[in-house]
Amino acid sequence: MEVSNVKTIGFLGPWGTFCEEAACEYNKKLEAKLVPLPTIERIMKEIKLKKIDEGVVPIENSIEGSVNLTLDLLVHECKLRIKGEIILKIEHNLLLNFDTPIEKIKRVYSHPQAIFQCRDFLNRNLPEAEIKYVASTAEGAERVQKDPMAAAIGSKRLAGIYNLNLAVRGIQSQKDNYTRFVVLAEKDHHKTVNDKTSIVFSVPNTPGSLYEVLKEFAVRELNLTKIESRPSKKTLGEYFFFLDIDGHRCDTKLRAALENIKKKCSFYKTLGSYPKQL
Repeated sequence: MEVSNVKTIGFLGPWGTFCEEAACEYNKKLEAKLVPLPTIERIMKEIKLKKIDEGVVPIENSIEGSVNLTLDLLVHECKLRIKGEIILKIEHNLLLNFDTPIEKIKRVYSHPQAIFQCRDFLNRNLPEAEIKYVASTAEGAERVQKDPMAAAIGSKRLAGIYNLNLAVRGIQSQKDNYTRFVVLAEKDHHKTVNDKTSIVFSVPNTPGSLYEVLKEFAVRELNLTKIESRPSKKTLGEYFFFLDIDGHRCDTKLRAALENIKKKCSFYKTLGSYPKQL
């Protein structure tokens, strides 16, 4: 039996989601096979089982902040590494059946994040419409196909896939709306000329413990591009801290900093080093 050498990349499906767009952007030079999967957990499991090579998942939006499920899975259940990032500008559009005028819309289907990001448009133009949350923007478009009095919020690509009218473009409240996606794999990326390293850690609940960790970066003039806390899910008042730092984990200064902070943390994990997009 012939064994295929084509790389496979999973993404949070179905087809037509923004995650597919991010996967396509990442795949431009790889010529890999894209595989839609229903959940972030499933993507991580398929990589672990070697059914796919890599997976693209959302991790952060410029309006709504981090995708908490992705962060929690990276800490608690996932031994994968981040080996890349894709930053995608998000444009939401109002999608209708071709024979349905906007004033006849009674229901709007979409993912909760898309609804939230378009709330100003909905309040102004469809204040009486019932909001229907679904698992993905693609599922919303599929529902509209069967519901002549409904609209969906989603990408331009969805209009083509589901044969819907791209009635109003760019309905998001903030025009500079970006989502950051990460590429997960068993190993992170080799060193390049412009890298970023992501880590997560927890410190003892004692005075100055967080300062002692952050000081390791400051004294070496290492730039932190992100710092965020999440509850540990173990004890009230205990947190995990997520940091993004300029540089690769193999860089001399960053390597020394990481080795030192490991000694000061009650929990530590390197999430990966990878080329920085911005």
